[in-house]
Amino acid sequence: LVDVRTSGEYGAGTIGEAVNIDVLSPDFETKIAELDKSKKTLIFCKSGGRSGRAGAMMEQMGFATVVDLSGGYSSWLYK
Repeated sequence: LVDVRTSGEYGAGTIGEAVNIDVLSPDFETKIAELDKSKKTLIFCKSGGRSGRAGAMMEQMGFATVVDLSGGYSSWLYK
């Protein structure tokens, strides 16, 4: 489970034990490449925009399965 929001957003609350890798940081690709590309990776941001961008990048990098949480953290938080 990967939270692609900023560290400030992550610090204010996240889902379970999600790992924080900010899609807007210059080292996003380096950090995300450290994950196992063969495993299903669930990603989320605040509402879906940044995680969509992250997911597209991850698919181009060869991740087998990337699942984007519909509606993001905001949707999960208020269910």
